[in-house]
Amino acid sequence: MPDETPIVPVTDTTTLSESILITVKRACDIEDDDDAFDSDIIRSINSYLQILWMQNVGVSGFKVTNEDQTWAEFLGPHAYDLQMAVSYICKKVRLAFDPPSNSSLYNAYKEQADELCWYLGVESDILEGYEGSDISDEDD
Repeated sequence: MPDETPIVPVTDTTTLSESILITVKRACDIEDDDDAFDSDIIRSINSYLQILWMQNVGVSGFKVTNEDQTWAEFLGPHAYDLQMAVSYICKKVRLAFDPPSNSSLYNAYKEQADELCWYLGVESDILEGYEGSDISDEDD
């Protein structure tokens, strides 16, 4: 049985100022300068960015068109709090672009991505609550 390459999308070197496209290409084991699959990958990235936006994560209408768009631009002012979006996008695109042949492994990665999406929605709700509240109005 062939050895399945694990999905390890975010490394210690991934920063919020890094290109979304480059980060995702690396997660899919594609060289930075290999543009043969860019249009397919960009299409998938934009689909999953839209799903995150529906979870109230990221900037409305944001699209990846090339290597110029960064995670910080998509995540906006709460980029640091929403960094798990990088893992979510990388996992989802990898599953769509190059899914593992082992169904158990595929299901495990899919569950991880779904869980990340849920937590991102929760984190977004929490951040929205902080912005909408005035902590100085505590009980007198």
